[in-house]
Parts: sequence; structure tokens; C-alpha cells
Amino acid sequence: MRTIQTDVFQYDELDDDAKAKARGWYREASAGDDFYAECATDEFHDVLKACGFNVDKKHGLAWSGFWSQGDGAAFSGTWYASDCKPAKWLAERPATHTAPEGGINTCGYNKRWHDAIAPLVELAAQYPHASASIETSHRGNNMRLESFDIGCDEESTARPLSLKAIEAIEERFIDAARGLASAFYRTLEAEYDYQNADAQVAETIIANEYEFTAEGRRI
Repeated sequence: MRTIQTDVFQYDELDDDAKAKARGWYREASAGDDFYAECATDEFHDVLKACGFNVDKKHGLAWSGFWSQGDGAAFSGTWYASDCKPAKWLAERPATHTAPEGGINTCGYNKRWHDAIAPLVELAAQYPHASASIETSHRGNNMRLESFDIGCDEESTARPLSLKAIEAIEERFIDAARGLASAFYRTLEAEYDYQNADAQVAETIIANEYEFTAEGRRI
């Protein structure tokens, strides 16, 4: 029998090349984890509810990322124009704010949601009795319109809309829904990039007190 001794190092004790290998190990080991998406997913459900969508929190979302051409996000559920009331949600997340020196600064994150929600708000205001149902497509990360009902005001005497006009409204709706999904995907992507940046990975490694060989291999 023989005994082999191995020197063990904390992350901060490694040289730059070994640190890079240690970070590579962590990224590979955590590649299947999606913990970073939890907050973004919860927020997106709040967005959808505020915009009039009823989406199952567990099964209503589909997304993948962030390295393949077909990656993206989608959701399925029902929508009622009368429930599209995101004003309070948006007011709590202003797209701009006044800087201490008096200028106006834009909050890119909040503005992304303001821009994504605006088309749906406009559509709901124009057709307050409309309802719709959407489903994720066979590709998973796209959406298709299952049904759309323009609804009507019983006291209205307006002429019925033509088929072409209704199709145009349907296209506006599905584009608006896809815009919301796209904003959600960009949020996920930004969080993924942040969590996998060198500084964040190093911080996680240090916090968990992982140990390595001098070459950066995990012990």
C-alpha cells in the first residue's frame, strides 16, 4: 500500500490559469441548474396576470437557452381584455427617473417591460370585450393563436368587422403576446449571463469553500 499526498487549495490561492479551470468546472457542473430563473419566472407571472392572462404557473411556460438558434420563451393560457390592467405594476417600475443632477435617466430593464406591455394595453383599450386563447407551438418556444373572440358591446350599433380586419387584430394580439415572451427571455438571458460571469462564479466558489488542486481540478 502507498499513500499519495495532494496539496489542496482554496480558489483565492490558485494562479490565474487554475482559477479559470476552476470556474470552468463550476459552469459545467451547474449547467443543468436553472435556479437563476426563479425570480424572473415569478415576475413574469405577475406581468402576465396584470396584462389579463391566465397562465398556469407550473405548466404554462416554456423556454430554453441560451446558445442555440431555436432558443426562446413562450407561454400558453387565456386572455381577457377586461382584465388587462397593468398600470399599477408599471407605476411601481418607472421607465425613467430624475438623476440627482437634474437629468432624466432611463432604466433599461423597466423600459423593456413598458415597451412590451404597451401594444397589449392599446389592443385591450380598443377592444375591451375581446378574449383569446394561445398555446405553445410544437417547437415549444413559439406560440400560436388557438382562438380569438372580438366580443361585443350589447348596446353597440357599430357594423361588424370584416374577416380581414379581424385577422389583422388577431395578428396584433399574437405579436403582442410574443413581445411579452421575448421580454421574459431577454430577462432570463441577462440573469444567466450575470450569474455565469467570472466574478459571480468566483464568489459562489468561495462562498461554498470548494477546494482544488494546484491545476484547478476540483477535489
